[in-house]
Amino acid sequence: MNENPIDRFDFEYDVWDARDNKNAVKVPEHLRQKPSLLPAVEIPHPGQSYNPSSSDYQALIETEMQKEIQLIKEEKKLANKVDRYFVSKDQAPNEDTWLIEMSQGLFANANDQNENQNESVEQEQELLGIKLKQPKPKTKAQKRRALKEKMLRRQRKMAKIERSKENDIYRLKAIEQEIYEQEKRSETRSKIRQLKHIQSLYKPKRLGKGPFEPIDTELSAPKELNGTLRSLRTKGSILQDRFKSFQKRNLIESSSTKAIQVATKTKPKLKKRFETKRRHRDE
Repeated sequence: MNENPIDRFDFEYDVWDARDNKNAVKVPEHLRQKPSLLPAVEIPHPGQSYNPSSSDYQALIETEMQKEIQLIKEEKKLANKVDRYFVSKDQAPNEDTWLIEMSQGLFANANDQNENQNESVEQEQELLGIKLKQPKPKTKAQKRRALKEKMLRRQRKMAKIERSKENDIYRLKAIEQEIYEQEKRSETRSKIRQLKHIQSLYKPKRLGKGPFEPIDTELSAPKELNGTLRSLRTKGSILQDRFKSFQKRNLIESSSTKAIQVATKTKPKLKKRFETKRRHRDE
């Protein structure tokens, strides 16, 4: 029987407000944190306005020009790297060069093997001629001298340990300074790690196979800047803008345009099956 049974005629009791005495499952703290600190809606550059000032418009054009110059430099750098691995037709390997390359070192190895065999035979003959010398037993004086030397080495080692301990006592201030510097370095490292973590929250992460590809900034030609909304030509897509915003804020996987094209174009292939039916069979 329950200790606190519910009265069946108590109409003020709400079933949905009833709470069990069981402990609720604790949600991990990282699930409550946002994966990115970027705003949901970013404010565009003032040069993208339908009626921008000349300074803002020139600043936008200069930034985009610098981006294009950087892209051209990277493409040239990659092209130069690729050209190094390509060889002209005259320098390309053929059958003659392949035979010369494969035959290198064959005869030299044979001569080296013969020389090594001759040296090993000579060494074996020398070892057979040498008589094994048996060590002479130590005398009592030699044994006493070895024991004294062993005791002296042990005493020197213990004295060295004692001196090092005494020196450590006198070096307390230096040790304290070393500990203080070590703690200071660890604090600076922790601060740098925190700053890097905060900076990473303002950058898109690589959640999928491909990196994040931002949208090209929408530029309007000087002829299109009429200063009125009626003659304004719409550019871009709100759906694409929101989709890229989700990717940038690490809410969904950042898939490249090539991967999307491949996924949409590929179709499931079915195996071909040949079957002969009775009505088409020749009797």
